Amino acid sequence: MIEAAMIWNEPNNKSHWDPELDPDWSRFARMGRIAGAAIGAEAPGLTRLLGGISPIDPNFVSNMIGQGLFDELDAVAVHGFPLDWNLWPIDGWPQKIEEITAVTDLPVWVSEVGAPHLVDPSKLLESAGRLYGDQMERLHRVAYKVVWVNPLKSSPNFAPLARGMAAALPHVDDFVEGHNLASLEQLARVVSGESTS
Repeated sequence: MIEAAMIWNEPNNKSHWDPELDPDWSRFARMGRIAGAAIGAEAPGLTRLLGGISPIDPNFVSNMIGQGLFDELDAVAVHGFPLDWNLWPIDGWPQKIEEITAVTDLPVWVSEVGAPHLVDPSKLLESAGRLYGDQMERLHRVAYKVVWVNPLKSSPNFAPLARGMAAALPHVDDFVEGHNLASLEQLARVVSGESTS
């Protein structure tokens, strides 16, 4: 069952949309309005969301609101990669979400996240568990639901032994597999609020 339709992916990222061809994102906004209206006509009630913006930029959201795109949306998604591509501190999640909720009343979905992988691990090793646990607790406070998808969970010998994961799991509402179609169908049920037992 499809629970949502995401329009584009990282539209404000140069790797996914060319601002030289569309400097004010008017073409993107028009395309998004057409897509949102078509989705709404074909599947009334299906959540239509702006593909995860990255960087998390309230000015981009305001631009899209001004161009009428949000008239055809039900939610906005964000992607965040603290300490890495986006260069903001890992404890900046609540502020980033608040920057978006300050300019729109639509729900904010965090649809893609990443932990630092370009940072020297020795600098994070000692505090990784506490750091990830603290940030997951903060994210959980501002999120409707936190769902962690891990393809390794399907392994009979899997155990969440990594410090960061062990510290994060108490703040996760649903921890599900993500290795095949059946597990993705379970993920759809979890996100929609259906019982998975």
